Amino acid sequence: MKNTDIYDSNLNTVLDKASNEDLDPLVEYLSKKFSCDLVVDKVYKESSPNHS
Repeated sequence: MKNTDIYDSNLNTVLDKASNEDLDPLVEYLSKKFSCDLVVDKVYKESSPNHS
C-alpha cells in the first residue's frame, strides 16, 4: 500500500490490484465508521476520491 507504514502481504496484494470502483464500498464504510479520524487525515484528504 502506498499510504501506510504497515504491510500485510495478503491484504496489500489485494488492495494494490483493486480499482477505485472496487474500493468505493470499503472507503464508504470506513469513512462512516471512523469518520472522526479518517476524513480529517491529510492523506485521506489528498487522495479522495481516488482510492487506489
